Amino acid sequence: MKNLSSGRFQIIAGVVLIGLGIYNLVIADYLDAGVWTSLGAALVLFQAEPGEDGRLHYARTWRNILAWVFTGIAAVFVLLGFADLFGVTL
Repeated sequence: MKNLSSGRFQIIAGVVLIGLGIYNLVIADYLDAGVWTSLGAALVLFQAEPGEDGRLHYARTWRNILAWVFTGIAAVFVLLGFADLFGVTL
């Protein structure tokens, strides 16, 4: 399980999500492209800091704050998708 918690796996997963976003962009599904690309960017940017007890902790760095911004953007895209699904126009 140690390999699954490494930063390298997190970056690989983020790049895969960005690739999925680019694929959705190519097939003209712009809302899904925004969701997957934003989540992938958040995964690539997030960086946990090891604490004194050896566990990983959240640190307020510019990378982590930017990761939270991309996560918020993805949440907005998901809400827009649900609004479109239920016929709500903005």
